[in-house]
Amino acid sequence: MAELAGVYRWAIAITPSDTQLLSRPCDALWVVGATSGQLTIVDHAGNTTTIPGLTNTQGMLVPIGAKKIMATGTTVSGVLALYL
Repeated sequence: MAELAGVYRWAIAITPSDTQLLSRPCDALWVVGATSGQLTIVDHAGNTTTIPGLTNTQGMLVPIGAKKIMATGTTVSGVLALYL
């Protein structure tokens, strides 16, 4: 996994999907929607993980890489994939 100390070079808006992989696994996620909830991802190793308890998420960095953002189990809005 990439270090978080770098500057992210680009961001891509993500539409959560239970079937579609990201075009390239991301280094971190940024939640820009002003909602609270949870985020369900498939990480680089293929493990499905739900990150619960995200509150006041407008502008929240989620420092975990992912290859898929699941629609099932994701209740926050406005997710961006970040790349170093």
